[in-house]
Amino acid sequence: MSATSATSPGSWQLKLAYQPIVCTVTCSGTTPVCYLDIYIQQVYYKTMASTTRTSGSAGTPIFEFDIRDALQEYLRTLVPNLRSQVPEQVNGGLVYCFVKGRGSSVNAFGYTVPEGPIPVQGTVDTAPVGGGGVKSPVTGNDSFIVLNGTLQLEQDPDAETYLSNNQLQPGRLDNVYNLFFNPKMWVQETDWMNLPVLFDHAAVNGGQSGSYAVTILAHYIDGRNIPFWLGVTHVLFSDTLYYLPAGPKNFEGLPPAVAVPPGTPTTPEWPKIEYYQIELELGNFANPPVRWKSPPIYVKHYQDQNRKRFRFVNWMGVYEFINFEKFEEEFKTASTSWAKYNQGNFTQRGKEEVGRMRYNVRSNELITAVGCFIESDMWFVKQFLSTPMAFEEKKGTAGQADYLLPIVLQDATIVSRKMEERWYYEITIQYEPANERINIRN
Repeated sequence: MSATSATSPGSWQLKLAYQPIVCTVTCSGTTPVCYLDIYIQQVYYKTMASTTRTSGSAGTPIFEFDIRDALQEYLRTLVPNLRSQVPEQVNGGLVYCFVKGRGSSVNAFGYTVPEGPIPVQGTVDTAPVGGGGVKSPVTGNDSFIVLNGTLQLEQDPDAETYLSNNQLQPGRLDNVYNLFFNPKMWVQETDWMNLPVLFDHAAVNGGQSGSYAVTILAHYIDGRNIPFWLGVTHVLFSDTLYYLPAGPKNFEGLPPAVAVPPGTPTTPEWPKIEYYQIELELGNFANPPVRWKSPPIYVKHYQDQNRKRFRFVNWMGVYEFINFEKFEEEFKTASTSWAKYNQGNFTQRGKEEVGRMRYNVRSNELITAVGCFIESDMWFVKQFLSTPMAFEEKKGTAGQADYLLPIVLQDATIVSRKMEERWYYEITIQYEPANERINIRN
């Protein structure tokens, strides 16, 4: 029998991939199997099947599908380019999709026959086959949006409501959301940085692509506020995540721009800047132009050699950074041993030629890092402590460029202290570089 109706998240509704994403299909008659076809980025991805109905009266069975596992298979998070000087689209961090429901019947030979046509993926040799069935009757575009996030709040949080109420977004433009939560936005003049930002379809000319300009708004120690245009105008696509270049090193070498007011420096004077903000001017879509502004990013004018700076996947499924103020390193090795010749036979060979040797010697550092955070920082710190993937920012030596070193976080200890009637937390973490050294095998 055929599917008569289907429900899914609403048109353009934002869902999180690690929260329930429930779709239902209602069929007519006796349906031994119900099918749900999932389309991602307008392309058929896979089919889910169920033989157990969840509700419905006789002759109108209703089947329920939670499609988050399928979407998690598709979504992935790639590390942003450390040295990018232009906004960089996040590959797979956000997708849009819709579903179709199909029923089935039993033929005269006792076989289950799916309702057709059955969708088929296209290959280099054959064209794709569009599937039949019934879509969710939502208004406008049939797609809903899925973000690679795992935000853990009471029950099932509404992602858009949460992002709209995010207090870390001064100057937030509706439908442009930051996905970074670091309350300590500070950098050194030698730092690279990327800020993940989500552009909802409503922010970009009704779902179309457009262009925008990036500006750094520099607040100088002497009170001056000078905007600097950074490079050329970039193309913006709706319903897309971008990593915005935001560190002092990301802006090096860009062509000088005309500063405002006239007579001021044409490039940022970092030793004199107290803080700066990244501003996007969506010039194609409104008159006067609409602007989105990041929180202040403070500049430290001394080189803190004792800190450790990390990038990690936060609860919204994107990379951001965190600083720890001090650290210490331990060097450890592990190996097995083997016997070279007969240990007791010294008649033909001297002692230097025999004995036990180390074999399969592997070495690595065990780094302990300590940071102090206040109560309001803990929402952000817990995202770092529970991240599945993290990197340490490393300064290049011996001709290397700066790079990201993958690390494996180990145990974390949180110790609360009371200071001036306020609580703060001393966070101690231990980690190892993900790549061991394999030493020479003699």
